[in-house]
Amino acid sequence: MRRSGAVAFAALASLSCHHRERLTIQYAPSAPPPPAFRTAIYVQVLDQRPPDRGGLDSSRVGWTPGNFGIPRRMRVPADMVARNVWSATADALAQVGIGPSTGPNQLVTTVQEFWEDGVGGTGTHVVVRYDLTDASGRVRWTDTVHGGNGEPPDPTTPPTPGVDLAGIDIFTRALADVSWRARARFASAPFQQALAR
Repeated sequence: MRRSGAVAFAALASLSCHHRERLTIQYAPSAPPPPAFRTAIYVQVLDQRPPDRGGLDSSRVGWTPGNFGIPRRMRVPADMVARNVWSATADALAQVGIGPSTGPNQLVTTVQEFWEDGVGGTGTHVVVRYDLTDASGRVRWTDTVHGGNGEPPDPTTPPTPGVDLAGIDIFTRALADVSWRARARFASAPFQQALAR
C-alpha cells in the first residue's frame, strides 16, 4: 500500500513539473538597416499587460495544452517580452531611416498584450501602443498596433512578407506582424510630421 502511494506521488510530482513550458523568443530583424539614419529617437518600452495576463508576473505569456488535457503555463525570462518588443520596434524604425538611439523625441512603447491562449482557443495576441513625445513630454502622435493570429487583420497594411511560419515560434511571428505594421505607421505622413515638429 505504501509503495503504490509513493508511485502515485512520484507520478503527480512528474506531472506538476510539466505544467510549465519555458520559451526562448528571439526577434530577428526583417532586413539589414540602412547604412545611415536620417534621425534618431529614444525608444522606451513599458510592460503594462493586464494583471491576469502577465501584468503581475512578467514571465507569464499564456497557456498551452499539456499532457492528459492539463493546461501548461507558458513562461519566458522576465525581461524577454520588453527586449523583443524593443527589437521589433527598433527594426520598424530602422527600415524607415530612424535610429533607435538618443534624440529630442521619445517613442513610449507600451506592451498591452503579449499572450498565447492555446487552451481557450483565441490564439496569439501582441498589442503595442506607441506614443511619440517631444522634449517637454507632450504627446505628438499615438497609435496602437496588433499582431498575432488571435488579432484581427489590419486592412491598412499588406500581409507580413517573408516569414517562414514552420520555422519560427508563435510569438516571433506575432512580433514580425507588429514590426511590419509599425513600420507602415512610422512611414506615414502623420508620424513623420509629428517627428519633424
